Amino acid sequence: MLPWKPDIPLQIDSITLGADGGRVSIPSSRIRVAETVLSSSGVLTFGKDGLDVQMDVAADRVEWGSIERILADKKATAPAEGRDEPSTMPIRGTVNISAHEFIYGRYTMSPLHADISFTPERATAHIRKAALCSINAEGRIELAGSDQNMEIILSAKDQDAGPAIECLTDGYTQLTGRFSVDGTLSLSLPTRPPLRGLDGALSLRVRDGRINRSIPLTGLLSLLTPTEYFKGLPDLQKEGFSFSTLTIDGDIRRGVLSLEDAVLDGSTMLIMAEGTVDLSERKADVTMLAAPFKTLDSMFRILPERKGDRLASLVAIGVKMTGDIRDPDFSLRPITGIGTGLIGVMQRILKTPVRIIESLIPTPRK
Repeated sequence: MLPWKPDIPLQIDSITLGADGGRVSIPSSRIRVAETVLSSSGVLTFGKDGLDVQMDVAADRVEWGSIERILADKKATAPAEGRDEPSTMPIRGTVNISAHEFIYGRYTMSPLHADISFTPERATAHIRKAALCSINAEGRIELAGSDQNMEIILSAKDQDAGPAIECLTDGYTQLTGRFSVDGTLSLSLPTRPPLRGLDGALSLRVRDGRINRSIPLTGLLSLLTPTEYFKGLPDLQKEGFSFSTLTIDGDIRRGVLSLEDAVLDGSTMLIMAEGTVDLSERKADVTMLAAPFKTLDSMFRILPERKGDRLASLVAIGVKMTGDIRDPDFSLRPITGIGTGLIGVMQRILKTPVRIIESLIPTPRK
């Protein structure tokens, strides 16, 4: 056990060294620092400009909290009377790191391969290969100084949607299908709570799938299916909800996702949404517009009194989802609370007028 930094023990389990003048080779070593176990090899070179480090490091699990502790600025303790201020040797170099898991908050990159270059003033990790919930991630992480920031580009094309979506939603959504993702994200790592410092843009496409678990969809169906207008909708637990496409485009600012284009084109219902989701606090404020009849023929079978009506329109209803995304509240939304843009887009998709109803009780026939 070595006194490396206050409150951060450095334990050397094993190490093999070789020295030649100012050059120290390390064929192998195993150390523990801030609850992280590291296996490393490389070369240390001592010169007039300080210490040059060239190392390869492997770890099973690296947590951002541990890195924060190591990089935290500590006020230097005043030297004891009669002693000189200890000198600091400038350190520069490159560390190639491979980690099975890199953990930030509730999110995990697995694996993570990065090259960390550092000087006395800064340390930057260039991400060569990483995956966030099976989605390819590349970018960089500023590790030292006042600007500890991660910038990554997310990309996936025609991959299996199930594992990725379940991971991104902490298991609250389960579906099948093929998906593609494009995203550019910037995250201020020290910001609290986690994800409050997240900015960027995200685009998600899922095709030819079936939703077997979804809190928003479950809440919406439970509100609509007991009524006359919406009979015949699928039971999510028994049948699932088949769809041709699921599209989500959003802008993220300070950890809040603003839905710019969110459309679920199902076999029995079209659902569109607008609003915001606070990714940090896990709170939603979303308005959904649902049209359960994809053709007028379907509507006429359930509402035969509308046959022959040349101005017949599809029935749609607005639903508001608010609160914790793990257990949100659902309520009907009057037409005045639904954006005209949302209604217009739905009418363009369906190629027919949309009639917004504000009550789940049909008007009695005359």
